[in-house]
Amino acid sequence: KGLRIYLMVDISGSMKASIPRAKVCLEKLLPGFPLDKVHVSVFNTIGTEITLKSSSAAGVAQAFLGKNADGGTSYGEGVRVLSRHKPGPDEDALFLFVGDQGQASTFTAHVRASGINPVAFGLLALKGDPGHTVEYTAAELGIPCFQFDERAFDDPYAVPRTLRNLVAAAPVNRALTAPAAAPRVTLVHQILRTDLLQKPVWAV
Repeated sequence: KGLRIYLMVDISGSMKASIPRAKVCLEKLLPGFPLDKVHVSVFNTIGTEITLKSSSAAGVAQAFLGKNADGGTSYGEGVRVLSRHKPGPDEDALFLFVGDQGQASTFTAHVRASGINPVAFGLLALKGDPGHTVEYTAAELGIPCFQFDERAFDDPYAVPRTLRNLVAAAPVNRALTAPAAAPRVTLVHQILRTDLLQKPVWAV
């Protein structure tokens, strides 16, 4: 099958390096694919689709014009805004992320709701990879997850083959499980759990 690429870029407040890294990545990826087979979004707490009108470096720079790092992180929003681009029956979908995995929860439900059914996740990890959001989500979906950097695509004509090899070499880590979210305590329960004030000694 052919490949359809979905590149999602974290532009939350701590991700000032993500946009320049994503631009370099795209400049190397695009010569290997028709422009209509590559879909790009940026996300913080909301997602925005990026329209690529040219595969040149100038076209990539223009597409990201005015995008700055700000706000929180929601990987699911990056997926949601690209959900209208479904792969054809002769295509495999590959999700590539540029970010730091700092989000507290997985975004499995968003991937399933998109109806895209990716064959694998790829991650260009920034900031020393402090979290595991992308890996946990891949494990819940039962698909491979691999890490990469821009140098993997130095040969533009070999990009599709390189991506296939990365997917084939990546394990499906079903043993990974996301940490359970701490149960929310309502204000009423918090008040009921609080010890009542005792009388001071002088009042006894």
